[in-house]
Amino acid sequence: MVGVELWGSGGVKNIVMARGLLLGNGINAHLGIKDLSVGSIAERFKRNILIYSKLIYGIFGVNIAEDFFKSVDMQTSNLGIETLAGILYKYVKKKKSNSWTDNDEYRLQDLITCICITSIFYNENGKIGQTYDKRKMPSLDEYDYIFTLNYVEFWDEIGRCIHLHGKIDLPNIGDKRNVILVSKGEMNLKEYVEAVRDIEKTNNIIQFYPDDIVFAPSEMENPIPMAKRNCQNLQKA
Repeated sequence: MVGVELWGSGGVKNIVMARGLLLGNGINAHLGIKDLSVGSIAERFKRNILIYSKLIYGIFGVNIAEDFFKSVDMQTSNLGIETLAGILYKYVKKKKSNSWTDNDEYRLQDLITCICITSIFYNENGKIGQTYDKRKMPSLDEYDYIFTLNYVEFWDEIGRCIHLHGKIDLPNIGDKRNVILVSKGEMNLKEYVEAVRDIEKTNNIIQFYPDDIVFAPSEMENPIPMAKRNCQNLQKA
């Protein structure tokens, strides 16, 4: 239940209890979107790290070596993407040879967001989740507010959901084979551009702005400022 303040005549405040629902990735499993299972996303994330390793080296001078993939954590099956992202975050931060700056922090979180969004919504054939079993969609009419931890709710054609971690305008992001998403905001960095051009030899590059996304790797110590702003989504409810 969600408490909603309503101001009546004469400045009298009333609290009305409304019904709220919180959604996560379980709704995708319920709708039969198998490619959005934890295991499928994890496998794509691990494969994509190899592709993004050129960017990681270009920005931070860190090689994603064999010991990273042979670590006990990376060998564990069905780890959530936040946990996998946390392992990568911790590895890069530890391996960077010189001091860690605020710019490094921002760029690593920005890059990890790109890796994760690519891994969630794209496979080698293009976008994932464009079709689902509509017969399994439960009725949500009884709820006044629907909150979601997902970046996209494929069924939500009228925009009922309040996206607590930000919303991706997936229909307006390109749909190609072997897509790699990169940050449009980082394309003024020479090392970034050079690495992107190298990746472009084997993959289709799509630039987007990850600024509206709140993605927190499990090992992250300090959230990026943009994440704090996006938490206002909850307050708007």
